[in-house]
Amino acid sequence: MSAPYIGPDARVFDSARVFDSAQVSGSAWVSDSAWVFGSAWVYGLAVISGDGRVSKPGDYLTLGPSLVSQRFITAHRDEKIGVRVNAGCFSGTIDEFKAAAKKTHADNPRQRAQYELFALMFRSHFDLLEGA
Repeated sequence: MSAPYIGPDARVFDSARVFDSAQVSGSAWVSDSAWVFGSAWVYGLAVISGDGRVSKPGDYLTLGPSLVSQRFITAHRDEKIGVRVNAGCFSGTIDEFKAAAKKTHADNPRQRAQYELFALMFRSHFDLLEGA
């Protein structure tokens, strides 16, 4: 098994760990108590945090950019809450993400609708993985 790789622009901090043959590259961040391991490759603008557990490519999904903020939003497996969504300063479950989007973007139906679609895609992605 090869050593893990962390690219020059990627960030791994707090008590996060990257091990086995996992790779973190691009501008990706891995923080808090998250683990990236096995054959996982986390890249681009992905953010893995909390008690994230990413061991293979399907363990996370990044969507975006969003219409208003132009940010990318990542959902990933999380040991404590199941699936965690990271969007800017928000970090929580898919349902919490939907509720926050509904409240924050009450006056912007296009952005709210896009975030609701992101939530649906995240839920579908991880539900499909469970059935695999």
